[in-house]
Amino acid sequence: MDLIVEGARDATTGRPIALGIEAGRIAFVEPAVPPGVTGRRIDAAGCIASPAFVEPHYHLDKCFLTEGAAPESSFEDQVAAVADSKRRYTIDSVAERAVRAGRILGARGVGRVRGFADIDPYARLIAFDGLLEARRRLAPLLDVQIVAFAQHGLVDAPETLAMMRYALFHGATVVGGHPQLEASPEASLRQIELVFELAREFDANVDFHVDENDRIDSLWLEQVLRAAMAHRWEGRVAVSHAASLPKQSPAYRQSVYAMMRDAGAVMVSSPTSGLLFRGLDAADPPRGITTVKEMMAAEIPVASAQETYQSVFAPNLRLPDPILNALMLAYAAKLATDDGLARVWRSITADAAKAVDGCDVSYGLAVGATADLVVVKAESIVDAFNQAVPGRIVIHGGREVARSSFDETIHA
Repeated sequence: MDLIVEGARDATTGRPIALGIEAGRIAFVEPAVPPGVTGRRIDAAGCIASPAFVEPHYHLDKCFLTEGAAPESSFEDQVAAVADSKRRYTIDSVAERAVRAGRILGARGVGRVRGFADIDPYARLIAFDGLLEARRRLAPLLDVQIVAFAQHGLVDAPETLAMMRYALFHGATVVGGHPQLEASPEASLRQIELVFELAREFDANVDFHVDENDRIDSLWLEQVLRAAMAHRWEGRVAVSHAASLPKQSPAYRQSVYAMMRDAGAVMVSSPTSGLLFRGLDAADPPRGITTVKEMMAAEIPVASAQETYQSVFAPNLRLPDPILNALMLAYAAKLATDDGLARVWRSITADAAKAVDGCDVSYGLAVGATADLVVVKAESIVDAFNQAVPGRIVIHGGREVARSSFDETIHA
């Protein structure tokens, strides 16, 4: 064997587990290492082993870019500030910042990240080209999937459509939209159609930002789900934010959950975005996230997203660690029981993988799966969350690529 992980516990079951890795794949999964098997060994010492974390929603091109930041302004003002910042993008600067962020994520156990490349009249194709270079540089540490993202519209910015096609032809594998940011409801509906038309043209999955507000009249999630089923794109749809959904009636919410199940859609929730950006002027601000707990009860896959790090949107208080970010989701969604925390763990593993890759059989702790995993220095999922930032050993493509630890010495 190229590598053997012994003395671990399966994070989801708690059972003893040993894994053999060869040629970048998991070759055996047993309670203990079979007799006679040799190879370099990692002793997990009773800690939990998990498939590598998946980050399903990250604006890598905006990381470490805080000039002109407006963290307590309206969402629309923040978007305008981002547009201005993108005029100063270069391919090298985007790649350098994305690699810097990716290395932090990889060291914390992220094996796959879905990165949004803004394509619009401001960034043009610079963010996309920068993420292509970042993907190349980060390949030994983690996999980067690139979304061609129409941040400022497809209808209001018609020149974006040709650039989206270029990106999808040259390495982007997902089509991203944000219907809320078009100038009119008619343009928003047309954007949704254009995104699905591009997806069919390039056989790509889709990823929509929807209802990034808490207005009761914002119902773009429903429109995206209806379009997904009309275009027969079931199982290939991720949607994020949906912060207006808690404002809707229980009957309406249940109808949306039924549509999400029918469309095979995955919800991606960013707890830090909700907590930072919703209700800025309110004496009792809302949590700002979608109906995470209710969705989980309705068997909707929900993934946890960090979104970005040190950006124009929020120069402070982002959390570039999937466990810590998921802990914030648990707080915001009030999922404090052992079962609730186990479900939140899925939001950074299995459900996040569904958001990024659909039903990808290469993900997981199973024979034949890609050997992307993390040994977390905790006795259980609950213990990992209680520690907040536990140490870990990260394996990517069958190689150990990072280690981290938290040590303290008490002199009393």
